[in-house]
Amino acid sequence: MRYLYLIAADLRGTVFDGCDFTKAELQGSLIEGARFVEANFYKACLSECSGAGADFTGARLVGAEFYRSELAGSVWSGAWVNASWMHETDLRGADLRGVWFGPDDRAGRTRLASTRIGGADVRGAGGWVEGSADVGPPGEPRVLVGDELAAWFAEQGAPEVRVGNV
Repeated sequence: MRYLYLIAADLRGTVFDGCDFTKAELQGSLIEGARFVEANFYKACLSECSGAGADFTGARLVGAEFYRSELAGSVWSGAWVNASWMHETDLRGADLRGVWFGPDDRAGRTRLASTRIGGADVRGAGGWVEGSADVGPPGEPRVLVGDELAAWFAEQGAPEVRVGNV
């Protein structure tokens, strides 16, 4: 699966547990209900994917790109997403328990840009993020940055998530 071009592919409900998607292009793919348990997505592009209910449990998504991906209700429990880029990605209601967002350096932090995480379960998540996140319910945006975003993570059971400056 490494370096493959799966652009706009229909992968709904497919099981890819343990697969290596290093630098693969999955832009615009349909991944609803697909399983990627403990898969590797090093520097993969998953932008504009439609993946409600996709399962990334324990996956390594280091440096992965998610631009306007629709991943509400997806499962990321225990995944490593450091250095990932999540611009306007929808993670509302996602299971982000135990996610590692990366170390405290510009190359390691997960970059959020109006990422929708309202209703996500972030308990036990840790590491560093930077940028902004919309924590409000659908139709009621509540965009937070900096200390306010860090406080939101702490209130949701993820006091180990730190928020750095962009």
